[in-house]
Amino acid sequence: MSNANSKKTGLALMAVLVMLWCGCATTRGPSLVVGGMSIRAERQALIGMEDYTDEDVLRLAGEAFDMRLFERAYALYLIHLEEFPGATGEALARFNAALCAERLERFDEAIELFNESLEKTLIEKDRVVIRFRLTECCLGGERWEEARDHIGHLLRRADTALVERFDLRIKLAWIDANTGHQDAAVADLERMTRHYRHDRGATLGGNQGAMAQYYLGEVHRLQAESVVLLHVDDLETARRELNLKAGYILEAQDAYLETIRIGVHDWIPRAGFRLGGLYEQFRTDILDAPYPTGVTSEEDREIYQEILCEQTANLLLKARTVYRKVLDKAAEVNIYDEWIVQIRESLKALESELLEKDLAADI
Repeated sequence: MSNANSKKTGLALMAVLVMLWCGCATTRGPSLVVGGMSIRAERQALIGMEDYTDEDVLRLAGEAFDMRLFERAYALYLIHLEEFPGATGEALARFNAALCAERLERFDEAIELFNESLEKTLIEKDRVVIRFRLTECCLGGERWEEARDHIGHLLRRADTALVERFDLRIKLAWIDANTGHQDAAVADLERMTRHYRHDRGATLGGNQGAMAQYYLGEVHRLQAESVVLLHVDDLETARRELNLKAGYILEAQDAYLETIRIGVHDWIPRAGFRLGGLYEQFRTDILDAPYPTGVTSEEDREIYQEILCEQTANLLLKARTVYRKVLDKAAEVNIYDEWIVQIRESLKALESELLEKDLAADI
C-alpha cells in the first residue's frame, strides 16, 4: 500500500473515531465496555430502547422527575449530559440533574452541578435562581462558608425581595449557630420573630414567621445538645448542668410550639418531629450520663437505670402526645411529607418501647 493510500486510510479511521466519540446532538453515543460489562446495555435498559436521541432521554428524565422518581431522573439526566454534550437541552439537563441530586440529598454532587450551571449561564435571572439553590445545598451539606458567600451575593442585589431577604437572614443566623456563634444567632432570630409579629402581615407571611420560630427552636436545640451531663458526683454542679440543659430545651419547646401554632403546613410536621425528638433525646442524655461513684456492680446499675427510667417516663409520654397530635392535624389538613414519615416511624418505635415497659411492669 502506498504512503498516500495509508494516509487516506488513517484519516478515514480517524474520522470514524471522531464521529463515534463526539457523536452529534441527535444520536446516541458510543458503546462502552468496562470489566466485561456493557455500559450501553445498562443504559438501553434504563431508557427502554436501543437507539435514542437527546430528546428521548430528556423526555424520559422529565417524566421521571414529574413522578418524583428522582433516582431514575438523575441517572437519565447524567446520561444526557455525558452522551449529548452541546445538545439544545444541555443547560436544562444539568440544572435538573442538580435538582435531583438535591432531592436525593447528594449535596456535594448537586453543588458541583449547580456551580457548572452558574459558570455557563449568562442570563442574570437564572443565575439568581441557581444561587438560591446553591444556598440550600450548601446548608444541607454543612458547607457553611460557601452558603454564607451565596447569601451575601443575594443580599447585595437590589432586586432581592423583602420576603427573600428575611428568609436569607434566618439562614445566616443558622450558619452563625453552627459556626460557634449561637448566642448571636438567638439574638438575631428573636429580633426577626418580633419583626414578624409587629409586621402583622403587611410584608411578611406566615411562612416567614414559622421559619423564624422553627430555626430559633433549632438553635436552642443545638445549645441543649452542647450541655453534657457529666458531674453526677457533684450535686451542685450536676444541678446546674441539668437546669441549663432543661432551660435550653424549654426555650426550644416554646419555639417549636409557636411554629406549630402559626399553622403553616410546611412547618408543622418538622416542628412536631423536632419537638418529640427533643423530649426523647433529653431522656436519652439523662440515661446515658455516667454512673455515680459506688454504683459499680451490675445489679446496682440495673436498679439505678430502673429508677431513672421511671423518673423520665413522662418525657416519652410527652413525645407520644406531640407525635399523635401532629399526625392527627396532618390527616385533617392532608399533609404528607418526609417529616410525617419520620414521625410515624418515631411513634412506632416509641410505642413499642412503652409497651415493653408496661409488660415488664405487669410481670
